[in-house]
Amino acid sequence: MSDSADTIGLFCRLHMNAKKSLPIRSSEMVMLIYIEKQDGPVTPLMISEFIKVKKPTVTVMVHTLIQQECIQKKYHLRARGALMKQ
Repeated sequence: MSDSADTIGLFCRLHMNAKKSLPIRSSEMVMLIYIEKQDGPVTPLMISEFIKVKKPTVTVMVHTLIQQECIQKKYHLRARGALMKQ
């Protein structure tokens, strides 16, 4: 998992100042990559701890990605409000 964190960190640094006409921000891309790499349900708390941002920041990104239909929120017995890839 540390190799993934290094790769994601590099991605963020390289794209931090780039103004691209992409439909998604680099921080949202990091979240999608993290969700994709996980085997089970992912919670906003797991994401916030991984990318080292506060949970409310992740919540805003989650709502944006749900509106863009990139992810969906499902309820899981052990992880309420778990995020799943579309």
